Amino acid sequence: TNGLIADPLVVGALAPGLKHADTFVRQAALAALRFNLDPSATDVLIKQKNNKKLLDDPACAESYMYALGQKRDKRALPILKDGLVATGDTNGKVIPAKLFALGRIRDKEACEMLMDFLNSAVLKVEKYMVEVRLAMAVLTGMDQGPERKDWLHWWNDNKTKLKLLDEEAPLPDAAALRKWKSLWMSPEEIEAAKKARKDAEDEKPAR
Repeated sequence: TNGLIADPLVVGALAPGLKHADTFVRQAALAALRFNLDPSATDVLIKQKNNKKLLDDPACAESYMYALGQKRDKRALPILKDGLVATGDTNGKVIPAKLFALGRIRDKEACEMLMDFLNSAVLKVEKYMVEVRLAMAVLTGMDQGPERKDWLHWWNDNKTKLKLLDEEAPLPDAAALRKWKSLWMSPEEIEAAKKARKDAEDEKPAR
């Protein structure tokens, strides 16, 4: 779509939509800016850190967190951290979006935030272990399993010497890899995957 054209003028035209009164307009602007490759799209998203029309609308807040994760910019870390533990997650999806987004930002602070989240007594964090485990595995290349205590024990032993890889660590579990890739696929990648699946089905011999 036109909103995906990597051009500052396109980004500038999309930006006002983030403060529109209509939630569907805000969502459309978020989706376009999330996948727009012009650097100014990241700048615009970062500047929305106090935009109540996004943050107070659970559906828009979720989309905003995924958009920040898509950009992989460490300037997003304070936004993802704000209210991470005490957030009013009224649709049950804002916290998972924040946790997954942290897995995209290759900075040790992202790991620290994930582990601080696990160490929190405010929420029943065990129900978010899928998100934390996947994000930490991508960041560190390590998998300590589904138990909170195992991750915290590992973190206490390794946090001072931890060095992140420059690229995302490969995920040995095929289901986890599919899950992670599906979270960050662009519209074009989704369409290409659908076409590939259809072509594969068409090539199967008839029974």
